Amino acid sequence: MELRVPNVPALTISPKIKAFAPEHFTPLEDMRITRNQFSWLRPDTTLHEFETDPEFDRRFSVYAPDPDFAREMLTGEVRELLLNDRWFRVHQVAFREDAIWTTDTGGLTEDRMFDNSRKLAMLAAAVPSAIWARWANDRQFRSVATSADTAYDAWIGKRGGFVRTPLNHRRDARDRQPVTSVSLTARTLIALAMIIIGAAPAGNSIAVLTRLAPQVQVTVTRVSEGGTRHCVTTSGGMSCTADRAEIDGTYEQDGSTREITADWNKSELPAPGTVVEVAVGPFWGHPGYQVGSAFSAVDLLGSLIWLVPGVLLLKRTYLPSVPRRVKKRRETLAKV
Repeated sequence: MELRVPNVPALTISPKIKAFAPEHFTPLEDMRITRNQFSWLRPDTTLHEFETDPEFDRRFSVYAPDPDFAREMLTGEVRELLLNDRWFRVHQVAFREDAIWTTDTGGLTEDRMFDNSRKLAMLAAAVPSAIWARWANDRQFRSVATSADTAYDAWIGKRGGFVRTPLNHRRDARDRQPVTSVSLTARTLIALAMIIIGAAPAGNSIAVLTRLAPQVQVTVTRVSEGGTRHCVTTSGGMSCTADRAEIDGTYEQDGSTREITADWNKSELPAPGTVVEVAVGPFWGHPGYQVGSAFSAVDLLGSLIWLVPGVLLLKRTYLPSVPRRVKKRRETLAKV
């Protein structure tokens, strides 16, 4: 993305990975920085690193052929924008002759085109008029840049649709990166799939643990002591599991005979033909459990492996919280 500006010397501003470590861990932002660096177009001139203050230098690398230009460009207002705006945390920006530009890995979508161009316009508006007057001999550009409406609605409007537009408004207010239609669809489908996989087992286990699951009289037809080991090779060596002991049986419900398989304690296995009491899960799958056994609690923990990440992914997508570092910064600014 490129924005036309008056002719100025070269300058690059690049975010650093692990800039918030060790206080904060930002792997997703670091991944975006790394991806964008692969396609980063640098000015075709000799550049030298420039340092301004410890906090800014911790998070950004600045290169310019003229240190005076870099010093005058990186005013407090410009540094404040770069430090506090989530977009500049993952995108490199370059000034060279009559353009400001950035590069973004991925397809050229409307989202990227308008959002990236809007951020470049915000940066141009933050540059002091003295910069354009001295280095580009243009005294009018500052007023042109500041008069441009760089609000989210002015550039993005309702382009995101009735779901993504309010969602990205919410994410923007909470200092989170906006989501594209592809990203939102993928996140939602993955989260829903994980929730669906874990919801039924969790519901069945909870019903059994709270004694809300129906209990039926089952006639045992087959008994298995289990114990068969299944091993796979992992990075830490061999990982093995053993089959649980179980029973097969039949029971009467609604005038029909139904079959069921239930987990059972190996030391308490009944003989074939015996009638035992079994708790039946009320949801899809309708697994059977020995009344009073711990198998339902174990299965509940196993279902949470799918259920919890799915719920967290939905929450982080649709109802994200403000990052801790942003909360601290906002609290500090409120006290000033």
